[in-house]
Amino acid sequence: MESANFRESNATLEAPPGRTADEIAPLCVHVSRSTNEVISCWKPTLHELQEISRTGRVWLRIQGQSMPPAYVSGHSPFAPVQP
Repeated sequence: MESANFRESNATLEAPPGRTADEIAPLCVHVSRSTNEVISCWKPTLHELQEISRTGRVWLRIQGQSMPPAYVSGHSPFAPVQP
């Protein structure tokens, strides 16, 4: 998947020390101090969309020794809630 810019982004995460932007591209995010959230937006490639359609699955991979709370959705967290 490729990261996607979005209107509500208010910060950019850079590659961590010891890594380059060629290895890890900058990531536009929305940082909310009030809700303690960092939100990013991702766009699947055509091949990934086909695989998601075929399997009904999306995989989340976090580097590190733990899995922080995470949420994956097909709906914008910034969109108004429909009644």
